[in-house]
Amino acid sequence: MTYNLTVRPDGAVFIIGGTGGAGSAIVRAFAKTGANIAFTYNSNERKANALVEELAADGVKASASKLDITDLQAVEGCIAQVVEQYGHIHTVIYASGPMWDNTLQLADVKPSFMEFLVKTELFGFFNVISATKEQMRANKGVITVCTSFGNARRFDRDGQSAVPKAGLESMALYLAAEEAVYGVRANVVRLGWFNFGMGAIDKAEAELDDPGRAMTGGDAGAEALEWMTSRIRLGNRPGRGEELASMVLYLSSEQASYVTGQITCVDGGISL
Repeated sequence: MTYNLTVRPDGAVFIIGGTGGAGSAIVRAFAKTGANIAFTYNSNERKANALVEELAADGVKASASKLDITDLQAVEGCIAQVVEQYGHIHTVIYASGPMWDNTLQLADVKPSFMEFLVKTELFGFFNVISATKEQMRANKGVITVCTSFGNARRFDRDGQSAVPKAGLESMALYLAAEEAVYGVRANVVRLGWFNFGMGAIDKAEAELDDPGRAMTGGDAGAEALEWMTSRIRLGNRPGRGEELASMVLYLSSEQASYVTGQITCVDGGISL
């Protein structure tokens, strides 16, 4: 028996961080369902335009918007434009996140940088939720938040990424509980070690578009990559983008209509 995931063809899927490794994999997965896609990016306009052109060549209606999610007015303006273009938004995917330095233990992180991480992650995501709440409630929307396996298992020098994401997870679960009365669903996907994470970073391409990316490169990045992959139970390899995207796609589909308030790890067993 074959099962096909069904994603609503009306309105739009709104993806925060569509040009990063996680986000672009998710964008391409939704494109294969025929969904209309609106995604944001932080700074890489070239990559965003190339992705829109790629989707257009396949007959997919898509648009990209440069957006600072910490700016509520900008977020509200972006949402208004998406609604004007597509009619409504029925799905919100958060696949963004600041880069961070994995050479530092949590207590050694500068308070100013920790403030930046919390503001970008928590307040940024809250701005998106605030600006899309009416769309979610009116359309029985779906919210999926991509976080990190660092909240399933503790790893040294991962705290500055994991701590703000713990707040994201809590926010998602509260949304699942409180917004269920409107038919809104909210879930969390914890990413493991993927082939677009640390050790695969081009600093020239750096932007706020990958949850959990570390900014360490060179020998330190290679050493960390080797250490981490040795602890992945399924094949001692990093995950592939499509392996993450398929879970996000499922949670957004009609086949997951009874799934809400769940935290799912897509990590090859590293959190076990």
